[in-house]
Order: sequence, then structure tokens, then C-alpha cells
Amino acid sequence: MNSIKAECMLASEVLAKYGISETKFQERYRTLLSEMNHFLQEGHYKEKGASVNTSILGNALIDYFIDIKRLEDFHQIKNGNSIKIIAYMAYWLLRRQPIQISESDSDLLYLNELFVYMFVLDALCVEGLGNILQREESGLESFKSTFLYFLKFRYYSPQALEMIIMAFMAGQIYQESKKDISDFLTKNFAESD
Repeated sequence: MNSIKAECMLASEVLAKYGISETKFQERYRTLLSEMNHFLQEGHYKEKGASVNTSILGNALIDYFIDIKRLEDFHQIKNGNSIKIIAYMAYWLLRRQPIQISESDSDLLYLNELFVYMFVLDALCVEGLGNILQREESGLESFKSTFLYFLKFRYYSPQALEMIIMAFMAGQIYQESKKDISDFLTKNFAESD
């Protein structure tokens, strides 16, 4: 029962222990911090007392890099795929909650979830889906609102986030035809009840 122990280490020691490049860590840290600050600035959340806790962001990144390193070692691969990278980063940002608020304002309660939502949707656009997220078809609108709801109120894991991203990407076959099948699916599921 007394076999559980905690070990305090400096971030640089943790990175070295897991063979993670300090340069890679610093680049990712600066990029995320910049993206978060831009998000807070553009949404006028800074004016309402929201800020990025840099220590928590650093811890989220360490947790992320350790998880990715463990996956790579277990599967004996050099680099994790981009879907895993996005999912695990999103997970640790949700878990650690680096965006902090100083005022009690209900509009600010889900800033971390909103940032992760934007982070994932932005990554999906970068993955070659073009403007699919700007289209206003009911199926895409439903996906976006359901995804944000999931981030706010449902149990999440890196694997669940990975599956959501993979499922969305599997649906890209409909992008070319711009065919929205959501009404068809809703109708067929309703008829089967």
C-alpha cells in the first residue's frame, strides 16, 4: 500500500529523462502561449480578467510530451501521427486548464474548452479540409455545437478526442460533393424507433 511515491523534478530534468528536445518544448510552448494570448485578446477576455497561467501551460506541455513519448516508445515509432498529436495536446490543455480567470463571470467559465475547440477546428482546417468549417450546412453546424458541448460537459480522454477527430476526417469524402447527409441520417434514425 505504501508503494506509491512522488518525485519532484525540474522541467529540464523531466525532458532529459524522456529524451524530449528542450528546443522542441520551448517552440511548442511559445506557439501555444502566443495562440492563447491572441485568443484572449481577440475575444476581449483579457479585459474581463482572463490570462494564461504560464506554469500550468508548461505542466500541460510536459504531460503532453511524456504521453506522446510513451506512445512512440510502446509502438516503436519515431513520430506520432498528427491526429494523436492534436488529441493529446487538446486533452492536456483541458485537463490542466491553463487559462485562468480572476473575476466571477459566467461568460468566462469555459474559456479553456472554447480555446481547445478552436485549436482542434483550426487543426482540422490545416489538415487539408479547406473551408469546410466555415460552411453553414446543418450537419457541420451540428458537429461544431456538439463538439463544444462535449468538451464542456462530457467525460473526455485523449482516445475519445482522437476518435472524434478521426470520425470528422472520415467525413471529408462529402466535402467535394458538398452533400449534407445529416437530414437523411436524422430521418432514417427517427423512422427506426
